[in-house]
Amino acid sequence: MRKPVTFIVRLWVDAQADPTAWEGRVECVADGAHAHVRGQEELARFIAAHVAPPDTPRQEETVEK
Repeated sequence: MRKPVTFIVRLWVDAQADPTAWEGRVECVADGAHAHVRGQEELARFIAAHVAPPDTPRQEETVEK
């Protein structure tokens, strides 16, 4: 069974950096958890932690409340 999970992602891009750099903030709408991310690996890790089955332990993450 599929269950939708919604995230809000805000990115700040430094187009003058070489290579282009970005950072941002990701928020899980369901539980309000959010984190500052500085790359696609951090963004993917946050999302993966929130879409894992409920009985799967979450990895430690930085959550700003």
